[in-house]
Amino acid sequence: MNSDNFFVITTQREKEGIIFKDYHFGLKRKSMDGSKMWACTKKLCKASIKTQKSSIIKMKYINPDGTHDYQHPPKMSFNVYECIQSIKQRIDKEPYPYIQVNTFSTLDNERFIRAYQCNEGCSSCCGPKSTIIFTDKRVIARNQQPSACCCGEGPHIDTAIFMRDSELMKESNGQTMNSCLTVTFMILTCTWPLLLCKECCGDRPKSLEVKGAFGFEFLTFKREELKHAADLLSSIVLPMKN
Repeated sequence: MNSDNFFVITTQREKEGIIFKDYHFGLKRKSMDGSKMWACTKKLCKASIKTQKSSIIKMKYINPDGTHDYQHPPKMSFNVYECIQSIKQRIDKEPYPYIQVNTFSTLDNERFIRAYQCNEGCSSCCGPKSTIIFTDKRVIARNQQPSACCCGEGPHIDTAIFMRDSELMKESNGQTMNSCLTVTFMILTCTWPLLLCKECCGDRPKSLEVKGAFGFEFLTFKREELKHAADLLSSIVLPMKN
């Protein structure tokens, strides 16, 4: 809703908010005359806006260009907000039932969003497998290697990444199947044919490299799901960066 240069939104906590000049304000109080007082969501910032229906009637600690006396960067434009909401609505319409098996379980205050599975082998019982789970707070991943006989599950590594610690994402060819250690292991265990399987069958994996304070992690997806996953991950992380 566009109202005299400000936009009414719903915050991450499902409360009323507005965007003015790309700065976000949360509802502070409502008055008997129908006016509303909004406070900047940035801690320590005293900027505020008073609205009456669809008009701004008073502003405090806000400069003519929209910047605040307490200098901090704007949070997010309304166009970006709409894009994020559109992605979330699309995900909500695509339920993905999944029973989680991982060292890192989802917590009581954590909301499951989506799970992705990728099998790099020629059947469901061979080849490396990846399971990536997105919640509203973390990325939970399991990388499962095949067993020495190729027809069972070998060792696995479970990883949990906090969304707010993610700083950079880029498309990558991944490192799992290309490392010398992996190739040596597969030769010694006679599972080297899986290297050929990866190129001609299976889910044709594609990796997303995520970097942050934790170092870096490769998240493996089906090639056709990579863009969907990257958009969703960006929509979750972006609001945490402001």
